[in-house]
Amino acid sequence: MSSVLSGRELAAEIRAETAARAAAVTARLIIEVNLKGITDPVLAEELGDAAAAADPVAERADAIVAAVRAEVAR
Repeated sequence: MSSVLSGRELAAEIRAETAARAAAVTARLIIEVNLKGITDPVLAEELGDAAAAADPVAERADAIVAAVRAEVAR
């Protein structure tokens, strides 16, 4: 992250990362809810793997938001 970000850049980063996190978590929940109705074990495993991929996205978004907050606190 750059050492000097404008207020607009900080706001844009926060919006983008918050949206990415929300999308990842929402996708994971939708998949998890629908997994109960999947009877094909191979498909269920593939979808479970896809749902698990949301965790790193959410973690990355959290890290970026934390970095932006740290930048603002400087």
